[in-house]
Amino acid sequence: MPDETAQHDGAEISVALDRLAAGCRILEMEGHASRILGHASLRDPLGRGFWLKRWGISFGETKGPGDFVLMDFDGNQIAGDGRAPSEWPIHAGILMARADVASVVHSHPFFGRVFSAVTDPLLPVSNTGNWFPAPPPRFEMTSELIRTIEQGNAVARALGDNMAVFLRNHGVVFCGGSIEQAILMGVQLEEACREH
Repeated sequence: MPDETAQHDGAEISVALDRLAAGCRILEMEGHASRILGHASLRDPLGRGFWLKRWGISFGETKGPGDFVLMDFDGNQIAGDGRAPSEWPIHAGILMARADVASVVHSHPFFGRVFSAVTDPLLPVSNTGNWFPAPPPRFEMTSELIRTIEQGNAVARALGDNMAVFLRNHGVVFCGGSIEQAILMGVQLEEACREH
């Protein structure tokens, strides 16, 4: 007899990854597209690590569960086709540091990239800015790709208890307690940068 619990868990994960894929497509429409760059993750509800948009497709090309790979926190791919983006440590670092976070996104939106290159704090100009009770902090360690767990942990420390962080001269990282909150954070962050 098939394991009904495993089937239920698999169906639940599939539904969640469909929602994350829809969130990726929304981010594409909202200015977060940068060819195949950028990735979104979801904490695995079974505690095995996190699901991460696979390398080689854009946010807009992310269609469903088959476009995600399951990673453990040491960077081992344990499920899914394709390969993981090299910046998986961003997701591992934040998800290990923040039990309240379910979903993490790293992207390179135009206005967010520009704002990541300046030192002025992001101030609320309209209601959009009110999503950020304090100006998002800046990660200053490097402007290069975040490819080591030490760098990923440093991004998590820079993020602190905020929901977004600028990566100097690179892009943005944002997160949420749900997929939907993370996507809204990204949409609002880019709009706040555009308005500033």
